[in-house]
Amino acid sequence: MERISVTARLNRSTLQFEDAAFQRLQAYLAEARGTLAGNPDQDEIVADLEQAVADQCTRRMHAGQTIVTLTELEPALEEIGSVQAPGSGPAS
Repeated sequence: MERISVTARLNRSTLQFEDAAFQRLQAYLAEARGTLAGNPDQDEIVADLEQAVADQCTRRMHAGQTIVTLTELEPALEEIGSVQAPGSGPAS
């Protein structure tokens, strides 16, 4: 038996993801939460990330497409980028 899709609520959006895309998204969000551990704004930042993912994936989906695949998710995550811990980025 193979799970075909998973419905996920990302902040204010609900999307269906193919299983591989959902697993990749879970890993991305878990990494973000780990990086933000101890940050008092963690929940707000992750909610913003979820909305950004939903917006980017929706923008990349073809007309009539109902399930987000890795084809849409990977470039969306690349465009959003990884979460950086405060003070770990380049000095400005």
